[in-house]
Amino acid sequence: MKIKLSFQILCFVLFFTVFMQCDNPTQSNSYVSELQTIPLYGGWNWISFNVENQDMSTANVFDTIKDNLLVIVDDKNNTEAFYSDSSGWMGGNFQIDIRTYYNVQMLNSDTLRLWGIPVNISTFSVELDSGFNYIGFPLQDELNVDIALSLLPNLSNEDILKQQTLFTQFTSEFGWLGSLENMRPGHGYLLRVSSPQTLTYPILD
Repeated sequence: MKIKLSFQILCFVLFFTVFMQCDNPTQSNSYVSELQTIPLYGGWNWISFNVENQDMSTANVFDTIKDNLLVIVDDKNNTEAFYSDSSGWMGGNFQIDIRTYYNVQMLNSDTLRLWGIPVNISTFSVELDSGFNYIGFPLQDELNVDIALSLLPNLSNEDILKQQTLFTQFTSEFGWLGSLENMRPGHGYLLRVSSPQTLTYPILD
């Protein structure tokens, strides 16, 4: 009887320890969960995410900045959401998609913080239409544009990549040329391609 009871207690302790490590990201290792921080400025910000939380609703993802938030715009799906102290979250409480970017208008500067699992780049892809596409940057580190977009199969001289304030255009002779040299985590991008194709990012050691 004592042996059986001790075994049950041991199982409970092990279960509770594992549960707490998963539920509290500050106690888990970086492989399990990481904190993404995105500095936001008063006015408009193009942002994207490189971690995935169990709850990717706008109410959860943007909870840390709601006091300074004016509106979240999902340009790809033509939806928006905003928060007020009196009414809470209004508009579309949509799910955040790591493949796209979001246009966030802030009243004052603030920092968005989100715990989540780092995006698995080996399974990440975005189907691009001809013309402009809203894309996110799910990598953990910044990457030169030539390397980041090196797996696009059908680049042409008319292809363009835009950040909020920077710009670069592809040339068959010299690659990408312009003020936008690196793609960075947390930023959102507009990518114009001349033909439909699939965007994947390289896996770097």
